[in-house]
Amino acid sequence: MTISDSPPDSLSHLQTWVGQRYSTVDQARGPEKTFLFFVEEVGELATALSRRNAENIEEEIGDVLMWLVSLANLTGTDLRDCVAAYLRRNSGTKPKV
Repeated sequence: MTISDSPPDSLSHLQTWVGQRYSTVDQARGPEKTFLFFVEEVGELATALSRRNAENIEEEIGDVLMWLVSLANLTGTDLRDCVAAYLRRNSGTKPKV
């Protein structure tokens, strides 16, 4: 896959795309600092949600997702495996309300 400005459609392709695009800076930063940036973006998402700002919510969800994918790449975690494990753990359970 070549690096482009258009994100891929699948989770595994997104993880590969983020790795190709950001791996050098992500590795230089490391997982601990990457986690701090992730948490910062989660806080910004919380603010956007509390203000009910739809445009900002979309932006912040994108930021949270990209930092989470970077963190997964840095720790060697396959996101598809994470989703599969989540689905196994929670099969038959009711969603939290």
